[in-house]
Amino acid sequence: MAPERLPWKALMILAAVAVPVACGYFIHLRYLETWRDWEARLSSEADDRERVASQWVSERRLETLALAQIPKLRAFLAGGVRDRSGIAAELEAVASSRQYAGICLWDKEERLSFATRGAERLCEDGGKSHPELAWDGRLRIFLRGFKPGDSLWGFSTEVRADPKEAPVGRYCAWISPMRTLFPLLQNEPTPTETGEFALVQLDGGKGEAVYLSPVRHLPAGAAVPRRPLSDPRFAAGASLGRQKSFGAFTDYRGVWTLAAARWMPSTGWGILRQVELTEAFSGFAAAAAATVVFGAILLAALAAGWQAARHRRRSEELSVALDRMEPGEDFQAALDHLLQVLLDPVSPEPLPTPPVDLSAALQGLSGTLRRLAGGAVRVTIEPGAGPIPVRVDPRRLAQALLVLAVKARGSMPEGGDLTFSVETGPLPEELRSAFPEADGRTAVHLRVSLSGAGDHGGHEGGGPFGEPFVYDIVRQLGGAIQAERGAGAGTDLHIYFPVDSPPEGCLT
Repeated sequence: MAPERLPWKALMILAAVAVPVACGYFIHLRYLETWRDWEARLSSEADDRERVASQWVSERRLETLALAQIPKLRAFLAGGVRDRSGIAAELEAVASSRQYAGICLWDKEERLSFATRGAERLCEDGGKSHPELAWDGRLRIFLRGFKPGDSLWGFSTEVRADPKEAPVGRYCAWISPMRTLFPLLQNEPTPTETGEFALVQLDGGKGEAVYLSPVRHLPAGAAVPRRPLSDPRFAAGASLGRQKSFGAFTDYRGVWTLAAARWMPSTGWGILRQVELTEAFSGFAAAAAATVVFGAILLAALAAGWQAARHRRRSEELSVALDRMEPGEDFQAALDHLLQVLLDPVSPEPLPTPPVDLSAALQGLSGTLRRLAGGAVRVTIEPGAGPIPVRVDPRRLAQALLVLAVKARGSMPEGGDLTFSVETGPLPEELRSAFPEADGRTAVHLRVSLSGAGDHGGHEGGGPFGEPFVYDIVRQLGGAIQAERGAGAGTDLHIYFPVDSPPEGCLT
């Protein structure tokens, strides 16, 4: 299919719809790829976590305390026995057999009920006897002495009256490789970025956060600072105990910030760390900007192609219509009608435009001029030396030149020559009044020569160059026109425009 036959308007509409959709789909795929990559990484980290945690617990023999091994404590918690005697001895025996540094138990109101002598010593010496542990003086035993990058894991303890019943209380110790995001699932605490401890106490499906800063510097017996999950500094709010969430709490000079988002299985969204999230959205923004630029360039190219094909199609339609016409009495009326239909309507008032290089404008119209003049008329373009600037409306000028080509075709059905030449030169004496501001009395001279067999009337109002339409356009453009009979069978039309400067500002 020839370029001029392409459905340019349909292509423009299709591009306006398809380009944003295609680029948006591409961005969507990149977005999903990013999230899926993170899901895979989190899944891999979860597997590594379980493996490392199992190894860590196995090596240090930190196991969940089974009440079956402490029958007196189990009976006491079940409410059947009020005597506490012997419970401490049982706890000491369990701590010794499992190589625990100390054991403490508390009820669901977090009242400390029992503590072994090892736990009391931890409270008294601040953990000096066991440098890997720290005691907060009230409720918890913690591991300590880690540094960023260490993979350290804790354990959780459930207090049950009966293995088949729901736990009376639950405590979850901190658990975190540093700088890693983990889901807060039931008994898993919040990982931290600074080496300070953020804990989650779960009880009856509800969550509450405990923050120690840092635990090793907390005086013995001091109360643990507590913040409920509804605190705005915990963005996940009270939902931590009911929904799966990703979270990473960071304390910087006492101000809590968050790099977390709620996990929503229905949409498959996950969480990115802050810096990687920024990088990802920067990539998305760049892709969106590239989409806009590419779409604008494509639409501009399609619009230019559509406009060029439209003008080419009109000139060909005019040429075909002229070939089908027979010279006669109705030739002039039919020609005027064709020009009125096929040429773009232009305001009769000249519009202010930058200077136009007349030579370049002629060369740009050479193909259209030859098609309109027909195969029997030979069209010659003789441009001037260098840019010759004139300040005219290029569309109005093009219409006048196209009309001259069509008139030449109608006046010379047997063939002839049509020559357009451009030069600068002196104004004829009789036309100097038309350019009162012309310095040196110099103007741009466009000479149109017609030679061949036919009617070459040269007076205004008649003949091929006596078309009032051409005279009106030239005068509206601020020029002057003069026709004369040439030597032999020919006619010359002289069109003058004032020279504009500087030449380097010309439109080509």
